[in-house]
Amino acid sequence: MSNKLKHTPGPWKFKLSLETFTIFCEKVGRAVCRGIKNESDARLISCAPEMLNELITVFKGVREYDNGGLDDYSPIRLKKLIEKATGLTIEEVLNDPENWTGNNQRAL
Repeated sequence: MSNKLKHTPGPWKFKLSLETFTIFCEKVGRAVCRGIKNESDARLISCAPEMLNELITVFKGVREYDNGGLDDYSPIRLKKLIEKATGLTIEEVLNDPENWTGNNQRAL
């Protein structure tokens, strides 16, 4: 079974459609989410792919450069967030080159 991330690749944008907001991805030419009533929610949801990539960047950096001086609390929280967002273990996310290219862009 592939470890490839299953979400629609970013970047995502949002636009007002009638009386609700729609999140869409121009790269794949389709809506990701419809019917969002609050602009603040639409902004937050549209940032999800970028935020996930940044979380992975930070986690990887902390893991690579920590020489025991950091409290384990922050890396554990990052790990849990990444695993929750992807449905994969942190090892699956970091070890599969299709999931992570190391430059904040998913390889698709």
